[in-house]
Amino acid sequence: MLAIGIGTNIGNRKRNIEKALELICLKIGKVTSVSSIYEAEPWGFKSNQWFYNAVCLVESTQSVYDIMIHLLFIEQSIGRIRKKTDGYKNRVIDLDILLLNDEIINTDTLKIPHPHIHERLFVLIPLQELCPLWVHPILKKDVNQLLAECHDTTLVKKLVNV
Repeated sequence: MLAIGIGTNIGNRKRNIEKALELICLKIGKVTSVSSIYEAEPWGFKSNQWFYNAVCLVESTQSVYDIMIHLLFIEQSIGRIRKKTDGYKNRVIDLDILLLNDEIINTDTLKIPHPHIHERLFVLIPLQELCPLWVHPILKKDVNQLLAECHDTTLVKKLVNV
C-alpha cells in the first residue's frame, strides 16, 4: 500500500487536488481510493490561506525513487516552484509519500514513513478514513492510536460540498 498526501492552499484548491490525482494515475499507478477533502489551518507557519488536504492510496509497480521523481514532476507541472531554502509556506500543491506498506527508508533524500506523519492531524484524519489499522513500522502504533496521541491543535474540518 502506497499512501500519498496531497495539500494545496493557492488557487483553485479543489481543482489542484483533482489535477494531482489525474497525474498520479497517469504517471505512478492506479489510485484505488481517495479520502474526503479536509480544510486545515496551515501547519508550521502562519497564513490566512487554509489548505485543502486529502490522502490517496495507489497501486504501483514502480520503485519508490521513481515515484518520488514523478511526484516532483507532478508538483512542477501544476505550478509549484521549489527552492533549496523552502520552509513551510503557501503552495499550489504539495505531494508527499506518507507510507509504503511497512517499509522503512531513511536516506538524505527520502524518508518513509513520512517523518511527521504522527504529528499532523491533516494527514492522520484522512489516513484514518482509508487505513485506520495501518501500523507505523517505527512507532508500532496504528493510525487510530497515532490520532488519539497526536498533540496537533490546528483546526481540521471535513468538507461536505466541495
